[in-house]
Amino acid sequence: MENRGGKIIMMGNSSNIRAKKEIPDFLKAIFWEYEFENLDIQKDEELLIAKILRDGNLPALKWLIKTIGVEKVEAWILKTKGKGLTPRQLSFWEIVLSLPHSEVSKWINRKATQIWEKR
Repeated sequence: MENRGGKIIMMGNSSNIRAKKEIPDFLKAIFWEYEFENLDIQKDEELLIAKILRDGNLPALKWLIKTIGVEKVEAWILKTKGKGLTPRQLSFWEIVLSLPHSEVSKWINRKATQIWEKR
């Protein structure tokens, strides 16, 4: 059974049916450099979080929070120390997720000094 609009695909035979959530087509533009059809929500969770936080619009962010969960998004930001996110994005997520201000400030300041260290 396949229902592309409903994001659910039934796979297997009648004795072994499992449902697989699909990544919606409106996210294709964010993942232009990947084979979109091969992306998997569970296997590629960290990639999905990173790319959508960095490049996603409001519908993409809503999908991410609804599908993966705010706890996992917060955990990813803390684990990676906001790697790949701009200071503006980090400040936004600091407020939205109540991230520790002192930590986020360190990440932002580190990013600012890294520019000069790489010269």
